[in-house]
Amino acid sequence: MMNESKVIEKEYLKNYDFDEETTVIDKMNKENQKVFGGNLMLPMIKLYLLDNEEGINLDYAISSLEDSAQRVKKWKDWIQTNQVEFNLMNGAMYTSREDRNMLSIVLGIGVHMVLGEKELMSILNPLLNKLHENEMI
Repeated sequence: MMNESKVIEKEYLKNYDFDEETTVIDKMNKENQKVFGGNLMLPMIKLYLLDNEEGINLDYAISSLEDSAQRVKKWKDWIQTNQVEFNLMNGAMYTSREDRNMLSIVLGIGVHMVLGEKELMSILNPLLNKLHENEMI
């Protein structure tokens, strides 16, 4: 099932604390409310460098960082190339909550959306398909 909290723009949730957000999102989803804009969070790179108790070989660290930098550049180029087609407003990188070695990208999407799994997937499927075709996800 689609996690609408990853899509709903924080603007709609700014008056609620973290515990209330799920309730508000569920209500908005059930009512098929229309919203403008949202964020889609996707995995971007895995570092394999943090929380290593054994130590890391410097050559491995350099290679890993260079590979990661290339991947970030690829994401930046992909966003610039596909910005208009998918109404992308921005992209920002975050550390994953579940895994500090995983960096995620959040894509801002600037379109009107009707909430609900089927409705959101009709908007997101073309974007997700293109990301998959271009080996971004």
